Amino acid sequence: MKSRRALVVLIAVASIAGSLGVTTWLAVGMVTGLSTIDPPTELANELALLQAMPAGCELEYGRNHVRRSQADIHETVWIKACGERWLAERIAVPRVGESLHFQLSRDGVGEPWTVQVDTESAPRSDLIAAIRTFTPRIVEVGPKLLSTAAAEMAQARAQREAEERAAAGARDENANSYR
Repeated sequence: MKSRRALVVLIAVASIAGSLGVTTWLAVGMVTGLSTIDPPTELANELALLQAMPAGCELEYGRNHVRRSQADIHETVWIKACGERWLAERIAVPRVGESLHFQLSRDGVGEPWTVQVDTESAPRSDLIAAIRTFTPRIVEVGPKLLSTAAAEMAQARAQREAEERAAAGARDENANSYR
């Protein structure tokens, strides 16, 4: 009887947590306030440089990420790797505009960038100034940061797998010692 009650409580808690997770996901997705715009023609050179960049499929500026300081949101561009969901690095940039929030994204290396911006909070001139200012730094530093982070991630993954294999071998050896 106790186990049945515990199971019911567990299912109820999981249902509530799942509902909250979906609600949070929907709220975060819908509240970003970003609108996709046609890339400004004034940024053709900068977007061409970014398109030729050998790494990175998402750039974001001006968004307060969960668990990250509010103070640095206008001094950091986040660059996210293509195909690696958890691989993102920060690039320090000069402050441009107090309310600007934009995101550039592309489907893969060499693909054109899509521009999304919070059109209600900052003027077009701030977007143009920011992308012009940040592009040289992003192109110079971004691929190196992502490459280093990817190598560190691969090394950590290989080390974890080696430790798991060693632990499995020790378990097998211990089990076999009783035969």
